[in-house]
Amino acid sequence: MAQETSTPTDLDPMREFAETLARLDALARNPQLQVALGQGLLRELRYPISSYRQRFPELWPSAQASLF
Repeated sequence: MAQETSTPTDLDPMREFAETLARLDALARNPQLQVALGQGLLRELRYPISSYRQRFPELWPSAQASLF
């Protein structure tokens, strides 16, 4: 098996996951998508987003500094 070589521009998996969750969070703020998904699914989507953001604030792609 050939292994992929990482380059300095590659994101580590945790940061890449944080960016994916941040994109989902931004998409979930779209009113049309909110109507299409419904409140139940939106609530389920927000739980992993907020959990990850609280547990790993230093990885979350935002300008807000960590509170802890």
